[in-house]
Amino acid sequence: MDILEILLEIFGDIVLQCVVELLGEILSGWMQVFRETDLPDRKRLGGMIASGLGFLAIGGLSGYWSSLLMPHRVLPKLTVSGPSVALAPLCAGLAMHLFGRWRRRHGGNPTYLATFWGGGIFAFAMALVRWWMVGR
Repeated sequence: MDILEILLEIFGDIVLQCVVELLGEILSGWMQVFRETDLPDRKRLGGMIASGLGFLAIGGLSGYWSSLLMPHRVLPKLTVSGPSVALAPLCAGLAMHLFGRWRRRHGGNPTYLATFWGGGIFAFAMALVRWWMVGR
């Protein structure tokens, strides 16, 4: 049963982070700094860095608020602590990359959050803060 509990914890963290990220993608549509545009490379890099720092902050705040709303672990303490801190950002980054690709194919202009790096940074910050507040 230990491996099943680990998988359920990881799956629960991934689902939570993907839902929060998708909501963020939908709500951040009006913020131009998070948009991928046809700016020159130097300005585009600046926008990507600003977005990455913003995703770290927003992900950390999301992890903090989610730990206040749900101040307990989803599953009982496992023998291995924190696998979702490493695995959830990879899975959430992949999910956001696929979402961004889907939006581009359907004529949308996705934000940097809808990239592997944007989704992964957000999910890492959220998982790390949540682990620090609840899971240790």
